[in-house]
Amino acid sequence: MELSPKKIIFISLVLILIVDISIICFVFLKKQGMADIPNTNIQIEIGDMDFEKELPVPKEPPVPKEDTSFSAGSEAGEIGETEDGDPGGDLIKTDLEDTENQVRPPDTAIPPVIFNTKGVIVAMERSSIIVQGNGSNFEDQKPRVLTIKITSGTLISEKGGTASYQGTEGLFYLLPGDQVLIESSQNIRGKTEFPAAYINKI
Repeated sequence: MELSPKKIIFISLVLILIVDISIICFVFLKKQGMADIPNTNIQIEIGDMDFEKELPVPKEPPVPKEDTSFSAGSEAGEIGETEDGDPGGDLIKTDLEDTENQVRPPDTAIPPVIFNTKGVIVAMERSSIIVQGNGSNFEDQKPRVLTIKITSGTLISEKGGTASYQGTEGLFYLLPGDQVLIESSQNIRGKTEFPAAYINKI
């Protein structure tokens, strides 16, 4: 069967139109975040001639993976539990009686999850501070030496929140003797070493 020049031009225009529509659809779907999607075949009939063209069809969005970063740091440590044996950690000797040094009333249970504590800075390191903790994150309430890691996400604030510094840059504004309130994204119960999310001078 011979095709006349008019039919050839008509068929060429139809094919160009189909390709243009496909490209426009693909660009639009890509902008909608649906690129790299499976294709399906559709068939277009013009007169007694068949054309087959692949057009994209949307697929279901991927299911996000569960974030386990919090659960990894949500387990409590074992230091300072009141059972018999070694209390653990570097205990700080004080002249106060145990009852005077307690941060909670006697016979008050410590929460299973604790995110903050406070203390006095005793030394500075390259990416951490050493703090004489007040014992609020331990069951036995005994003060211990804490190693507080400074990460790129740690926010260090001056007293009253007058200024804040991000990450290890904030170490330049902390000095031994400073009283600080420390907050972590992890459960710090029974732990003497943990990363800080916030450090506030008090």
